[in-house]
Amino acid sequence: MKKITLFFILITILGCSPDNSGNNSATDPIVGKWKLAKEVFYLKNGNKVEVLTSECSSKSHTEYLANNTAKGVSYSDDSGTCELEETNWEYFNWSNLTDGKYKFVSKISGQSEEVSIFNVDFPTSTTMVWHDDDFGVINGQEFQGSEEHLVKIK
Repeated sequence: MKKITLFFILITILGCSPDNSGNNSATDPIVGKWKLAKEVFYLKNGNKVEVLTSECSSKSHTEYLANNTAKGVSYSDDSGTCELEETNWEYFNWSNLTDGKYKFVSKISGQSEEVSIFNVDFPTSTTMVWHDDDFGVINGQEFQGSEEHLVKIK
């Protein structure tokens, strides 16, 4: 009996290996429904500009599913009224490359495939921050780098 017990303990220990890849989609912290709370732009002069999400845009959300796909709803008030923006996704996939680095692959009908890689932090179980090395102009000032702060809604 001791040999059988020892055998099962040995098989259990040898049969289990730690999953350090961060690829367990079901428990990945990105899984869930998220909405944008604010954007932060880092100006070249050392200051930063925070832009809160409008009431209309706060209706937008993206849901990252455990099967490594995503779906979303987007609202815009560019025309002066809050309207649902129709997007015909052929696919929208995500993968956790390593802890904190995510790859997103998407294609909208009639457009080229887009591949993006972002560093993503999860300060809490209900907050997510995307880091981008982009550049551009906000409020007439040049910025180098930005963050998107999201909150989990489901």
